[in-house]
Amino acid sequence: MPRRVRNPRVTYCISSQVGCAMGCTFCATGSMGIVRNLSAGEIVGQVLGLMRDLGPAQSSQVTLVFMGMGEPSTTWKT
Repeated sequence: MPRRVRNPRVTYCISSQVGCAMGCTFCATGSMGIVRNLSAGEIVGQVLGLMRDLGPAQSSQVTLVFMGMGEPSTTWKT
């Protein structure tokens, strides 16, 4: 998600599923159905990979957002 100018915080939108069980006709992910839930290691891997490639230098400046693909919209701030 884009950063505001000079704002050190970064927001990552990450997933906990492959596919989606909602079946919305307008959504390509929904049309594939639910494949599986990601393991905890796969979810953490998304965050670590993003932090390695995009920053920030301090983990306290990251906001994690789980959204889309049938997941409840939930936000955690570290």
